[in-house]
Amino acid sequence: MEGCTNFLSIIILGDLNPAGANLTLSEFFRTNERKQLIFCLNDLLADGEDISWIWDIDMDWLTVMR
Repeated sequence: MEGCTNFLSIIILGDLNPAGANLTLSEFFRTNERKQLIFCLNDLLADGEDISWIWDIDMDWLTVMR
């Protein structure tokens, strides 16, 4: 989902596994533009209650872009 306001662009991406999350993060950090990342996690029954896959995400992207 993508939207735009007068001041900022908003992109919402949903990932269901570590491979998807890693791809999303690599695309997010592809440019040096100033941006903010909000990471939300859902463990409701409809989406699956096992969220242990979050530990398999490559979080090194977060330290590279400091």
